[in-house]
Order: sequence, then C-alpha cells, then structure tokens
Amino acid sequence: MVGRKLTFSGRPLKNSEVALVDPDAATGAGEGSAAAPPVLGSAGSASTPGRRVALTDSEGNFAFEDIEPGDYLLESPGAQHAIHLETGTNHVDFVMPKPPEVHHPINMPYGAPPARYRIV
Repeated sequence: MVGRKLTFSGRPLKNSEVALVDPDAATGAGEGSAAAPPVLGSAGSASTPGRRVALTDSEGNFAFEDIEPGDYLLESPGAQHAIHLETGTNHVDFVMPKPPEVHHPINMPYGAPPARYRIV
C-alpha cells in the first residue's frame, strides 16, 4: 500500500509518522500466542504486532509492504482514518483534519485597550 499524507489544504507533510493498524491483530482477536516484542519502525517508533509505522518523505509519500487485504486504520497524531484494502497496490491520501480555530479574548480592564497598544 502506498499513499501521501497531506495537510487539510493539500500540502504534503514531510518527515511525519503514519501508522497502519490492523484492529483484529491489535486487540488480539484470533491470536493464540503471546505478543511479540516491539519492532522498531522506519519512523523510529515502536511497531507492535498489528501496527506498522512509516515515515513520510519530502513529498509526503509513505509505503507499507506485504499488507493483506482487509480493513485497517491509518493513524497519525491528531487523526485516524478507517480504510479498506483490496488485493494489489492501493493508494490512499491521508488528509489531516483542519485544526479547530481557537479564539483567545484579550482581557482588558474596564474594556479599554492596554496602554501603548494601538488597536486598528
């Protein structure tokens, strides 16, 4: 499976982690043996059974090899997408959600602007 990780405005995210999670393996469903020790992924994060980690290149591209067809989750800090993979090469654009707007009111005594500040 190959894909690109993009900002909400469509720009590539470079050097960013993407994790591919098999929900069945991550929860231990159908597994009869103890969990294997973590394996270091290409992004430097620990990969565990059912979870693979990749690092995007300068154009936001990432790849996971030898993935069986089925339902998976793509995860990154701040986002999670459910995907379905078919047999053969699959391409997925992982678009990060737009961050919420944060409004910070300026606290001013008696409603007046602070001294030495010009409000335009």
